[in-house]
Amino acid sequence: MTSLSFGAATFVPILMRPMGEDLGWDRATLSLGHSLAMVAAGTGGLAIGYLSDRVNFTILCVVAALAISGGLLLCAQATTPFELYAGYALLVGAVGQATFFGPITAIVSHWFDRNRGVAMAIVLSGQSVGGLVVPVALRNLAVWWGWRDAVIAYGLFCLVTIGLASLVFCRRPGVLEMEKRIAAESPKDAQDQLRIFWGLVFMLVLVNSGTFIIIAHLVALAEEQGFSPSLASGLLTVLLGSSLISRLMSGGWADRGNAIPSLLACTFLIPLGGALLLFGSGSSALLIAGGCVTIGLGYGGVFPAYVHLVRKAFSGAVAGTSISVMFFFAFLAAAVGSWIGGVTRDLYGGYEVALSISITLSATSFLAGMLILRRQSPSPT
Repeated sequence: MTSLSFGAATFVPILMRPMGEDLGWDRATLSLGHSLAMVAAGTGGLAIGYLSDRVNFTILCVVAALAISGGLLLCAQATTPFELYAGYALLVGAVGQATFFGPITAIVSHWFDRNRGVAMAIVLSGQSVGGLVVPVALRNLAVWWGWRDAVIAYGLFCLVTIGLASLVFCRRPGVLEMEKRIAAESPKDAQDQLRIFWGLVFMLVLVNSGTFIIIAHLVALAEEQGFSPSLASGLLTVLLGSSLISRLMSGGWADRGNAIPSLLACTFLIPLGGALLLFGSGSSALLIAGGCVTIGLGYGGVFPAYVHLVRKAFSGAVAGTSISVMFFFAFLAAAVGSWIGGVTRDLYGGYEVALSISITLSATSFLAGMLILRRQSPSPT
């Protein structure tokens, strides 16, 4: 479910070049669509996170499956930016992706009292698995059938697959009731909770905006460097596939009390990878590929660490709400990053300035983390 919803939410970056050529739109117009979808996903996640703490999650999953499919079908018929933005942001983003990131991660955390970090990392790894398959598959389908038919086929596949997978959430987890009792008996310090939470949010906004400048434009950047459509989409597959490795490892490290070192180390890798992309552009395919792997390893590892730290700070009774609030800002940052990449590319005729901004933002997140988290004790859950 997380894999397919991520593919739906990133279909515009994957198909940016053929869509631009067919519709006659510039990169800023298309990037704005992706930005609006990210903002909508974050905003919708607030409501869905609140509901996930109160109603059976199966219902929310079925609604999300219908929204993703319907949104993609509308996007495939779009002839104006408004039509694209409506289906992409309001349905795919505000309902579909909003359900299958923060809220689904919080729900799965209720099923585990041990190895919770690994469990949440596996759910978040759906993004990485989607990144391994969807970019190449969708880009090749667009070459064979055209981008509109490719999007329609993907939407129908999402409807059937996500709808059936939703049945797994019919049974309510027992761990949640136990956590509610523990939370009532041992209330946590609210001021300390909020200080940790907003520090993590600040770091996440910086690193996610910087990372999405690259993720949202990597395929288009590579095609401008002379890569074929298959190889260009393959680079996004390499980046998101690499994130699968560190995402799973980061969950295990978090369960062993190493969430903070894991977060800082993975954050450091992102500006390093951005620098490799910047210096490799126009000269070295090897540096570009190395940059994608490095960014993927960093990007994959940060989210399980963030979720673990927030989940540890708040009780299970409000896990859906607290994690969704954090991801609201993450989606907002992704939207800003995607938009910055498109605007700077149109202004300067290339992605060098965008890559420089990306490196600066993610490096600042690392430095902020060194200050914010230096007093935190990395104890296990």
